[in-house]
Amino acid sequence: MRPVLATLCAVCLFGTATAATPIRLELAPDPPRGCPGEAALKTHVAQILGYAPFEPEASTRIIVKMADAPPGLRADVHLWRAGEQVGERVLNVPVNDCAELAFAVALHVAIVAEPRRALPRPPEEASVPIETEARVGAGLAAGLTPGFTAAFGGGVSVRRGLWSGALDLRYDPPSDVEQAGGTVAVDLLAAMLAGCLHSGRYRGCALALGGVQRYEGTGFDVNQSSRFAALAFGVRGAVAWWAGDALRLHLRADVLAAVHDATLRGSGDVEAWSNAPVAGSLSLDLGYSF
Repeated sequence: MRPVLATLCAVCLFGTATAATPIRLELAPDPPRGCPGEAALKTHVAQILGYAPFEPEASTRIIVKMADAPPGLRADVHLWRAGEQVGERVLNVPVNDCAELAFAVALHVAIVAEPRRALPRPPEEASVPIETEARVGAGLAAGLTPGFTAAFGGGVSVRRGLWSGALDLRYDPPSDVEQAGGTVAVDLLAAMLAGCLHSGRYRGCALALGGVQRYEGTGFDVNQSSRFAALAFGVRGAVAWWAGDALRLHLRADVLAAVHDATLRGSGDVEAWSNAPVAGSLSLDLGYSF
């Protein structure tokens, strides 16, 4: 605590310069027994700054006088610039500890010489790395196409710390169902945005899906072909395992609530198929981090 107080006192007394200042240091004779002389004090200052700031003809002059002050020690520090005294400070050490007094004096001198080197620096925050990953995968999906169907996709994600964002593409190939006297085939092409929070190998995400569903109805009184905009929101849960230096396996499950209501009608205006209000998928992805 005392070195910190000494630092604050030096700043208040002497101020802080923006550039290195040559110093002429003078130590009054007869310091207390066991306390460092002028040469040793200059060595302490050089250790703090990493160099010796002393010049015999410098216009900035510091005069130090150490003395006994039972039960401790004291040092009178006088700062002169251009032949005029501009600062004065008394440093007291409550115990007879020359090392502590010498450190306080050396710190004062170092601050006058170059405060940026002498003052303690705040610790630098460790930078959080940014990780980018590309993924491809396949799985099973239901709800946005008839029955269970294969689902293929890929995407890219960017992670920093506990948070990540991802852009995925998904394609569910045509899946058909016989209904209302005909056959309905539906496929899906969509993009998904995900914002995720990570905890170890696990992550939870909020999802938004937007894309196009294509419908083909055959065997009805009038065959139909149409496209509908698909929009859904949901959540994702995933777990990852390292499969190599830069490879990872991801098992993920998505649950989506469809905002759109796409309905295809068959013969006699009978509903042939409509998307489910809740859809889901389970997939296994291979990712490469770079």
